[in-house]
Amino acid sequence: MTDTPATPIGELTTTTGTATFTIAEACTLFGVSDSTIRRAIKEGRLKAEQRPTERGPAYVISEAALLAAGFTKVALNAPERTEVAASNLEAEQARLAKMQAEHALEVARIRSDFLERENARLLAEVTEVRENLKKALDRIPIALPPAPPSRMARLFKRKKQAP
Repeated sequence: MTDTPATPIGELTTTTGTATFTIAEACTLFGVSDSTIRRAIKEGRLKAEQRPTERGPAYVISEAALLAAGFTKVALNAPERTEVAASNLEAEQARLAKMQAEHALEVARIRSDFLERENARLLAEVTEVRENLKKALDRIPIALPPAPPSRMARLFKRKKQAP
């Protein structure tokens, strides 16, 4: 890390006559992701230096280093590229929506099949329990002793006997 003055993020700077960029600027100008730039720096394929900023150290990458690492600039404000990218995005979104709908339908079908099997299993189990209960009831003797008279019946009998 060198002791150069802090460079505001988002501003193009020049060092020894060559343009330098922050990672975000390089991503935009060269049409790659942030992680691609960071991976190239980490693997040593892309030379970058860290400079202190208000938010802490930030990488600054020269245009020459980006070109030497094999990155190529993308045409900015190219309408045909934007239109193709937009149509590709719409097609991809439609494809993903279709896949999500198909997945949801498959999940619903699997759940339905499972619930039908579970319903059949439970119905068979209930039928078996009913049959076992019926067999058990058939074995119990039906002749039960008569129930004792209720309290009201006993009171009513006493009144009749009293006169």
